[in-house]
Amino acid sequence: MGNGREIILSRKEISFWIEEGYALYSSRPVIEKYFKKNYKIWIYTNENIEKLVAQYYSHIDIEIILINKKINIFLKILSYLFTILLIDRNFSLMYCNDLKKHKSLLYNFINKIFLFKIKKENINNSYFNFMKIFNKFRFKGDFVIAFTFIHVPYLFANDKTKVILIMESWDHVMKRPLLIKANYFLTWNKDLANDAKSYQNYKHIGYIYPLKLRYTSKYDGMSPDIILESITNNCYLKDLKNIMNKNVILYPVSHTSIDNKNIHLDQLKFIKSLIPLLADNNYILFIKPKPTGPVGDYDCLLNEKNIIVGEYSPDIDKADMLIDEFQAYRYLLLKHSKLVINVSTTFGLDAAMADIPVMQLNIS
Repeated sequence: MGNGREIILSRKEISFWIEEGYALYSSRPVIEKYFKKNYKIWIYTNENIEKLVAQYYSHIDIEIILINKKINIFLKILSYLFTILLIDRNFSLMYCNDLKKHKSLLYNFINKIFLFKIKKENINNSYFNFMKIFNKFRFKGDFVIAFTFIHVPYLFANDKTKVILIMESWDHVMKRPLLIKANYFLTWNKDLANDAKSYQNYKHIGYIYPLKLRYTSKYDGMSPDIILESITNNCYLKDLKNIMNKNVILYPVSHTSIDNKNIHLDQLKFIKSLIPLLADNNYILFIKPKPTGPVGDYDCLLNEKNIIVGEYSPDIDKADMLIDEFQAYRYLLLKHSKLVINVSTTFGLDAAMADIPVMQLNIS
C-alpha cells in the first residue's frame, strides 16, 4: 500500500473509518488484507449503513462502532466556529464556490468580516492542535485508516492515534481543508500528490490504485458475453439490450433536481440540444442517471427518438455499489459505448479505466 511499501503496525489492532457506501466498497481489499494477517479490526461507521457494513463483511470477524454515538456537541460547536471564522473562503476556487452555493448568507457574511485567517498550509495542523486540547476520544488500536471525506474531524485530534488517510475521489484534496493531520496520505498519482502538498500541506504521501474503480480491472479482458451471464437484474438487462450493436454515446448526468434545480434544468437543455446532431449521425445518447438521484428526473426525454434513459438507482446508502451485478452492468454500459461525454462527474475516470474515449467538457 503506497509505493509498494508495507505499513507496519506495532500491534495487530487497527480501526477503519467508513462513512458511506463508496468508501465501504473501496475499503474491502484493504480490510481483507489486514484480516488475513490476523489483525483485530474495528469499523467506525454511520448508523444508516450499519447493516450494510455488517452484511458486506459477514465473512470476516469485525466489530462495528457507530460514529453517531461518538459525536460531541461541544466539540462540534468548536469545530464549526473554527471553520466559519478562521478558514479563508479563498482556500480554493471549489471551496469558495461551495460556500456561495451551500452556506447561508449569514455564514458567508461572518466568514468575510472576521479578518484573521489561518494560512492555508497551517490549517490542518492548527485545527489538530486546537481540538486535541478538548478531545478525549481515542480510537481502538494504534492506527486508523480513513477514507475521505471525514465529517467529524475533531475525533481524529489526538496524539495517540496514527492516521492513514486514503483519498476517495479526485477532487477531495482541493475541495476543502480536510482538517485531518495525516501521518500518511495515499492518493492516485503525482499530480494529486502535488495538490495534497499544496492544499493540505501533507508531507508523507504515497500512491494507491483507485479502489472504487477496481471493478474495471476485474472485468478487463473478460468476454462481454461472459460478463452478461452474471447479470440477472431485469432492469440492467433491459438497458444493455437497448444499446447492444448500436452507436451509443453515454452521458452521465452530474446534477439531480434535488442537488441544484437550475443546473439540472440547464443540463436538460444541453441534452436536448444534442438531439439533432444525434439524429443526423445515427447515434443514440444513453442518459446515465446520477446514483441517489430521484426517479423520474429524465422522464421528459423518454419520447425522444435518439435518447435512452438508463436505470435509476435512488439508494441514498449507495448499496448498489456493493453488488457485483451492478458493477458488471456499469462496465458493460461503458464497453457498449463509443464515447462518454462528461461534464463534472467522476464517471469519466471509470470510462478511462475501461479504455473508452472521453469527451471532457468545460462548461462555465
